[in-house]
Amino acid sequence: MITPGIAKSRGTAPVKIKFYRLRQVALVLGLVVLLLSAVLPIGCASSSSSADIEEEVRINVLNILESIKDTTLGELSAEISSLDQEIASLNEQLDKLNQVAAPALEWVQVQKAEAEKAGYGGKRTVEAASYLESDKFRNEQFRVVKLQFTSVMLSGSTKYTSVINVENLSTGAVASLEELTKEFESKISALTQQRNAGKTVADTVAFTADDVLGQYQNWRVVKVNLTTYNVSGPGLGLERGVITTGVWTYYFEPENLIPSDAKSDALLKMLKGK
Repeated sequence: MITPGIAKSRGTAPVKIKFYRLRQVALVLGLVVLLLSAVLPIGCASSSSSADIEEEVRINVLNILESIKDTTLGELSAEISSLDQEIASLNEQLDKLNQVAAPALEWVQVQKAEAEKAGYGGKRTVEAASYLESDKFRNEQFRVVKLQFTSVMLSGSTKYTSVINVENLSTGAVASLEELTKEFESKISALTQQRNAGKTVADTVAFTADDVLGQYQNWRVVKVNLTTYNVSGPGLGLERGVITTGVWTYYFEPENLIPSDAKSDALLKMLKGK
């Protein structure tokens, strides 16, 4: 005989099973909805993320090229500054040489005027040994150690020669005034040419870099793999001294930028001042 309690329990079991199944269906539907809501914006997010990465690559390439330019200009500026100092030092030394040379040359002119007026015959030599003790023939850098004038009359014509020897007090070396003057002028001329050449390179690097970097928004970025991108476009190459298109390879990790064709390689060399 079946008791009422047992009958009641058997009567509610299907209801519990149906309710449990409904809950499972609801959970599944909820998961589907969540998945769909997560999947639907992926396309837009992916597109947005790709555009952001491309812009990041452009800016990184821009920064690398700008850093190369700044390094080159810094090195050239330091070189030019060093040359300016060396040229200034040589000019200062030449000025000091001219200080002691001026009274010596004046003495030679006086001797020549006297010889022309007197009309000496034969050979006549005058030395200014006693005059050289005067402070006007010396300074902290140079000292006139020999001052001589010679007149020679041959066949009715007179030839005049002079000797002005100068000692460099810092080295003890003695040379003629003419030799020392030519040496200083030659060094100054060579260094000035080197300085001007460096300034021309610096100006070219700065001007070209401004042209290159100003076109970064037009650069095309193509993904090669997760960490490598090809970057191409206007302003990224140099051909026969003219800015043109070029191709570079950019690496995220470790960050590096490598020229990928002859024109980009030529641009890199120019930006490095080579």
